[in-house]
Amino acid sequence: MLFLGLMLAVTISVSAQQGQRRTAEERTKATIERLTESLALTKDQVTKLEPIILANNQEMDKAFKDGQRPDRETMQKNRAAMNEKFKGILTEEQYKKYEEDQAKMRQNRGGNGGPGGNGGGGNN
Repeated sequence: MLFLGLMLAVTISVSAQQGQRRTAEERTKATIERLTESLALTKDQVTKLEPIILANNQEMDKAFKDGQRPDRETMQKNRAAMNEKFKGILTEEQYKKYEEDQAKMRQNRGGNGGPGGNGGGGNN
């Protein structure tokens, strides 16, 4: 887990130094790699998750297109919709681990994780 965090930090640092945001496809690939390692995804799960993650990344690109950050509610709705799709693909154990990993990432970013500042119950 520490390794994943370090990889993410290095990737973000390199992207920031290059002064450009990675494409939706690049972010999707990185997310799939991280999830595959963390959750031991099967090839079938990867095949099902990839288009969901890509569509979400493309949706976020559209929201950021004008250089403005989308409102928090929109981002939370997009995340909640994606998480619901994940529930139908991941095992119960994998989904629990996914939620735990998401909560840790929010903490590491210094985010409050959603309504009430307590992690949002997986609604992000």
